[in-house]
Amino acid sequence: MPIKDFDDHTFVGYTDICGFRQLMKHENRAAIALDHFYKAGYRILANQNAVARRPVEGLFLSDCAVLFCTQTVNRIEALHSLLSVVQLLNREMLDRECMLTTSVAYGEFSYHERLEFPGIDKSPVYGYAYVHAFLDNESGKPKLGPGQVRILKRGLPQRVREALLTRERPFRCVEPRAEHFYYYWMVTSPDQIDSFKRHYSRFFPYKREYSRMLEALRGAVDRGAAAPT
Repeated sequence: MPIKDFDDHTFVGYTDICGFRQLMKHENRAAIALDHFYKAGYRILANQNAVARRPVEGLFLSDCAVLFCTQTVNRIEALHSLLSVVQLLNREMLDRECMLTTSVAYGEFSYHERLEFPGIDKSPVYGYAYVHAFLDNESGKPKLGPGQVRILKRGLPQRVREALLTRERPFRCVEPRAEHFYYYWMVTSPDQIDSFKRHYSRFFPYKREYSRMLEALRGAVDRGAAAPT
């Protein structure tokens, strides 16, 4: 279904495929990864929106996606809906031997469907939330590793910040850092976070070796992955 115009403060997630430049060297692998990315993304959004009255929308372009919440009344529910979509997308892509990075920001966001004419740029997305999520994903410090998802503290509503800090349901698998909250979609309990971090750190020096990072993420998921939390 077409995405309705949107202009409000909300949560925006920017996610992209890790190592896509390397995949581009192998035309078939890049094409297959994009096919899975688009199909999984739109299917997850369609299924989730059918149950929850379309609270999350998504735009997929090349190797990235912009996800945003259209439910702006209950911000905790909105963030939970967005993180649920991110979790499912990560798991489906992991099954296809692809990994993602995702940054989430809160702030002003606008989407307007526009007609495109020769010589006129089509720029339907803008707003500080999109810009902050994009910049954090691309060049934020520390650099995001394969499979990692984090939420920028900057600009978060106070109630949401408190829920994340106290790991209030549904944010049990979240950990605060200096400028971010890291969301551990690959575990099902906060008690598993430290174990995953130790396991992940063993492979992080080899993050350029796709198979090593896939092994780290799969190991965590296999040790106890269940329904989205």
